[in-house]
Amino acid sequence: MPTTEYGSKARLGIGPPQANPTVEPEIAALLPDTVAMHVSRLTSKQPAARDRLVEYLEQLDVSLDRFDTLKLDAYGFACTGSTYLLGSEQEQRIVARLSEARGYPIITCAMAIVDALKFLGAKTLAIYSPYPSWLHDASTNYWQAQGFEIVATHTINANAGDTREIYAQDPRDVAALLMESDPGADISLITGTGMPSLGIIDLVAAASDRTVLCSNLCLAWRLLKEVGAWGPADAAPPGYPLLKGW
Repeated sequence: MPTTEYGSKARLGIGPPQANPTVEPEIAALLPDTVAMHVSRLTSKQPAARDRLVEYLEQLDVSLDRFDTLKLDAYGFACTGSTYLLGSEQEQRIVARLSEARGYPIITCAMAIVDALKFLGAKTLAIYSPYPSWLHDASTNYWQAQGFEIVATHTINANAGDTREIYAQDPRDVAALLMESDPGADISLITGTGMPSLGIIDLVAAASDRTVLCSNLCLAWRLLKEVGAWGPADAAPPGYPLLKGW
């Protein structure tokens, strides 16, 4: 007998950046009916994008406080840019401290992508992003530091003045890049949670045999595994099984 009307299997907390319009609809599309999503937005008053992204992760405890007494089974930090700027070691320290203090696992988007890439046995990556050049470069450096060989990188928003411009980016621009270039990487990774990406994966999958992952897809997969809601397809790659029927 379920103990909750909604989320009988699990309650997931999700933290998207304050102006991000994409995380909730994409994560919701990927969760089964038995898993509920509860959102507390990452907020910052810093005017500079770099400072906002850093503060989202450094002040994560403030965002978690907003759940008050709601008991979560796991929490997903839905912002990759914060990790790219702070680095893996700082990310791990923050996550370990807060997971212990809160009593539930905290998984960042970057952690989820790392786990998905390792699960698939990936060694080489092609990176596609809607980031300004300084953040795109930080993402490339991060993935190299994680031990992956970067065979190609592409950004469609190199001269952007603020990361908020990502939210207005047409995902078909990234889809066109993916369709035009095939660097022969094990995985093509669309990084960033703000630009709609599930449809891009559908489009590329229909036209080729390339394996394409995106941030929100990996986060949903990793959270579902964490709470035991991934189902009988545990041995399947984190991608097309989740997207089926979307």
